[in-house]
Amino acid sequence: MTLSDIVLQTIETYLRQADVDAFCEQEKMTEETFCDAFAQHVATQYLAGQLNYQSADIAMADLFGHFPATIPEFAFAVFECFDVGEWHATKGADPDKITRPLVQKLLAAK
Repeated sequence: MTLSDIVLQTIETYLRQADVDAFCEQEKMTEETFCDAFAQHVATQYLAGQLNYQSADIAMADLFGHFPATIPEFAFAVFECFDVGEWHATKGADPDKITRPLVQKLLAAK
């Protein structure tokens, strides 16, 4: 299973711990490294137009929900970009117009 497979599965259903464990073992990485790789993948695919706002938001919300106490700083920052867009959407704003520049700035600083 690839990281892309896990992200797509997360969007369609939810993030499964068994998949995280198997991927971490396969790639010889920690859960924290997995979280950052997942967030990087979602952010990059979102900016490239491969994931729309809603799909990327679902993926990041599920990642945060799965690792609320241990999510690393970068993954949390990506989550927050989408969370800000989500909040502005409740006020009638287009969440993509809010989130996209935040994600671009975050990735440019990395």
